[in-house]
Amino acid sequence: MTRARSSARPDPRFPETFVFGVATSDHQCESYDPEREDIRDIWERATGRTPRGRATDFWNRYPEDIELARGLGCTAFRFSVSWTRVEPRPGEYDVAALEHYAKLTRCIVDAGMRPIVTLHHFTWPPYLEAEGGMLGETFADHFAEYAEVVARKLGSQVGWWITFNEPTFIPLGYLKIWGQRDYMMPPGLEGASNGEQIAAASALMRSLFIAHARARTRIRGVLPEAKVGTNPFVLGMPGVVQDYLDRIASRTDDPSEFQRREEARRDAPATASSGEIDVAMGALSWTPERERQVMFSKPYASMRPQMLVRATSSLSDSRHLSGVRIALVRGTNSGSLLRVLPEPPKLHFVRALAEGFELLRRGRVAGLASDDLLLDMLAPRDDAAWRRIDLASNNTWTCAAVTPNHEGLLEELDAAIETVMGAGGAAAATNTLRGTAAQPGGPASAPVGAQPGAQQTPPGASQIHPGIAKIVARGELVVGMREGGSPFARYDAATQVWSGREVDIARALAARLVGDPAKVRFVELGARERTRKLHSWRSRLFTFIARWRGLFSAITNTNWWYLGMAGRLPEFLCPAECVGQLDFVGFDYYWGVPEVRWDRIARLFDSLGGRYSKAPVYPGGLLRLLRRYRRMFPGMDLLIIENGSVEHADGVTRANYLRRHLREVQRACEAGIPVRAYVCWSITTNREWGLPLGIDSDFGLYRVELDTDPELKRVRTPAADMYAAIIRNRDARSRERRGRNLIGELVRKAKRGMGA
Repeated sequence: MTRARSSARPDPRFPETFVFGVATSDHQCESYDPEREDIRDIWERATGRTPRGRATDFWNRYPEDIELARGLGCTAFRFSVSWTRVEPRPGEYDVAALEHYAKLTRCIVDAGMRPIVTLHHFTWPPYLEAEGGMLGETFADHFAEYAEVVARKLGSQVGWWITFNEPTFIPLGYLKIWGQRDYMMPPGLEGASNGEQIAAASALMRSLFIAHARARTRIRGVLPEAKVGTNPFVLGMPGVVQDYLDRIASRTDDPSEFQRREEARRDAPATASSGEIDVAMGALSWTPERERQVMFSKPYASMRPQMLVRATSSLSDSRHLSGVRIALVRGTNSGSLLRVLPEPPKLHFVRALAEGFELLRRGRVAGLASDDLLLDMLAPRDDAAWRRIDLASNNTWTCAAVTPNHEGLLEELDAAIETVMGAGGAAAATNTLRGTAAQPGGPASAPVGAQPGAQQTPPGASQIHPGIAKIVARGELVVGMREGGSPFARYDAATQVWSGREVDIARALAARLVGDPAKVRFVELGARERTRKLHSWRSRLFTFIARWRGLFSAITNTNWWYLGMAGRLPEFLCPAECVGQLDFVGFDYYWGVPEVRWDRIARLFDSLGGRYSKAPVYPGGLLRLLRRYRRMFPGMDLLIIENGSVEHADGVTRANYLRRHLREVQRACEAGIPVRAYVCWSITTNREWGLPLGIDSDFGLYRVELDTDPELKRVRTPAADMYAAIIRNRDARSRERRGRNLIGELVRKAKRGMGA
């Protein structure tokens, strides 16, 4: 007797109507225009970040990138409008700029894709800061007017409108993560206390809700069918953790209680515990790795990362160093730059530059990497036996450093730098962006200041921060200097006298703290010892605990935007008229952790600090968020506005990252979750928010050598092949799984044949 069997149901593929897209942004891809500087241009220059320069020249080459997206099979293309180009002066709209974006929109439509337009992508016209910036009373109406002007020009061809890119990140320009010298974003609040930062960030959240709601009203007034929303950046957290964080964010209606609670969470207990030195100097370059352990002062000089080679060396640039042996001091900026090269060399670490120079002289290594002024101390520029190769297109900044819990000492140190450098030096380089134009100059052009003045009166007892109490009680400042001296601090063995810019700063600091510029003891230390000697075991433990608190504070409110839209935030943060003002639920997802494992959660800090190659990869977090947002907003379309990876993150290739995350989206579609679109970040390499190009900053499906290729050629990567195959097949399952499905189907057919 034959038993009837239904045919096996095939695994569903992505629906035919599912939208696959790619993305760009104005600041990261459009060439720098000195006549149309945006706030990020000024911010990157002021904080020593990598300027965008030509970027990918998307302003001129957008047809090429749109064609690349069409070739992948995409049906959506996201771009952002530069507010500064469109409205270079208040109320004055540039007709040519608006027409440019209209042509870009038509080009996307003609290529068979749906435009996704972002109006505020982490940047805005500098003149807004003179009017109070995003905290100003007129900001919401000004933004809404700009949104309406753009909507009238681009018209109904736009598929989705995004008012603010990642609004959950924008408060980090007003709220500093504990232990960081600078804010992560512009504009920054110079000298603001924790309480002042929290108050500003709270006011900003409210301002963003209001501006979004008013912009949505104006856009839909012009285009009644327009779909308007945002794309908050969210992290994938264990469900129980996210529920707890959401409760914290929404549990009070009292602004003063909210302020007290957040201050208590952020304020670190003061401690006078420190290491063997109070301040580290000696041509100490700022690096992201060092910033995790110390707090840097304002810059007082700059140097160019270079590699010293013999004049007869065959090496001509830094692009082709695969297998080449290069000496350098461990932990320096040069090491970071060499590791991110497309063809990184073999690194030979030495304790001191003199040791590395000896190896180079004897032919044991092919080059010695360091900063140009340090290399000058070994081989003068006019020495014909040697030549230099640049490792980066921009300079690194030289700063002093203190332990992270010594904010009071850092303030005094910054004031001492100001005394020596003058207001036109470091002060101009670290301006607060509250003007209408960029400040000229910078550390490289700052003059060497005069000697510190006469003795000063030290702070009174009531003014002494616990972080400097130990120095005052000792009556002496201890400063760690580079062993053998530096271009900014030289020791004369004959006279036993230190001199130079850094010495002037140290003496000015001693005058401020203990009333006598002579009360300084200089200690010579190896390159890596300087930052280590700042810490005691107590301060290291304190820093570890406080960084965890800072991380917790940073991720606590990652979901606040949609809590507000769902009516779960207090009204002083999200007014009632802003609740539910959205036409779709969009979000950006990159990193996450599936369970409460402190080692994995700690790596979320790497993603917040721009160290994306170390960020934790958790594809399941994407499906978890889709389910969460379906529950929060039933019946609302869900859009993944950004998802993507650098070439390798957490040991996962970009191609596998895309396949694994899209497989989770495919499962969401199968489960009936109304996810309509997936947009990959990004179509090409871009200038990733002031980071140097390397393994931590390239998200492109097409590789572009921003710094070394004058033609800015787009080179297809394996991730582009993977994405194109998934779009073509509408299937993100692995080959192995499809193979298993095929074998299983053959087995089932065989069994049916046997039962016939």
